[in-house]
Amino acid sequence: MESSEQRIKIAVQKTGRLTEHSQDMLERCGLKLTKSKDRLFCYGENMPIDLLLVRDDDIPGLVSEDVCDLGIVGLNVVEEKRLELEAEGREAMFSQVFALDFGHCRLSLAAPNENDYVDINSLENKRIATSYVHLLNDFLKKNSLQAETVYFSGAVEIAPKLGKADYICDLVSTGSTLEANGMQELDVLLDSEAVIIQTKAKLSDDKQALVSRILQRLDGVLQVRESKYIMLHAPRSALAEIRDLLPGSGLAHVRTLEWLMWQMGGVGPMIGQAHHFLFKPKVDVPYGKKRYHDETNRLYKVMNKRLDDVAYLAGENYSIADIATYPWVARFPRHQVDLNDYPSVKRWFDTVSERPAVEKGMAVPFLN
Repeated sequence: MESSEQRIKIAVQKTGRLTEHSQDMLERCGLKLTKSKDRLFCYGENMPIDLLLVRDDDIPGLVSEDVCDLGIVGLNVVEEKRLELEAEGREAMFSQVFALDFGHCRLSLAAPNENDYVDINSLENKRIATSYVHLLNDFLKKNSLQAETVYFSGAVEIAPKLGKADYICDLVSTGSTLEANGMQELDVLLDSEAVIIQTKAKLSDDKQALVSRILQRLDGVLQVRESKYIMLHAPRSALAEIRDLLPGSGLAHVRTLEWLMWQMGGVGPMIGQAHHFLFKPKVDVPYGKKRYHDETNRLYKVMNKRLDDVAYLAGENYSIADIATYPWVARFPRHQVDLNDYPSVKRWFDTVSERPAVEKGMAVPFLN
């Protein structure tokens, strides 16, 4: 049996909105867990990996102090801790590895509905209640604003009613809590989601190899979540052409359907929203513009990473996945993406653009 020093320790939230998703992702990586009687610890049965179930605010500190090797926690908590350590003149001994695409929320400014807020300059010399003191102070400093930060440990939305603050700075998910308290969301300071962080402390070769393996598996889980299967319906007369675009069986067939569903579940809906908010919008909505422009760039990063290794989305052969995705990428000026930022996508785009059938199709007048 491995000693405790040889086992990887991962800090995750004990209770809260990230708990179930965090443990589910690790189990999808193949980790079998047994909980301790006090439910503060999970033992990995089939891998030398243990979970420490702790308060989310404690996770960055546990990783920074090398008590844990990895941690799964919200970006809002990570950034608050990093700024706190920076204010104390200390280095945050953890690094963010990658985002996990769940636990999405935002740290926003809000005020009572009757407030006459115009823009961030309305915050000058006002009182703002928050539990994210360092993130708020960083925002105020970057915008050269003078305001009083009032620390609230919970139920921040009631601070204006208590006469303790004019504004609040708090996490927002659906906005229902703000609405129930007669408040309106004003500006977003930080878009947050669950991220995985790693200690900067030097690990033994064996431990680093295991950390790398679990991170690779987590990345694989994320890529699989980008794709889904559906039934394809087509006239019998078209089956011959479709068969040429869909490999018969095995991994190539799976990859083609994965990336086709990635286009249908991600590229189409999200880039479509980006067009709605960014291309000749009837109403300017800053949050919508940022939200869908960021998501569009995330999808481009996924595609670029894939195309770093293969010629086309499904592999080395052109397929229906490329046909479905190309028209969306072809509208890159509309969603304000520079293809030079994604060299593998640009290489793929240029190659597909030169295909005679694609040239013919794109020559059809675009009426929208």
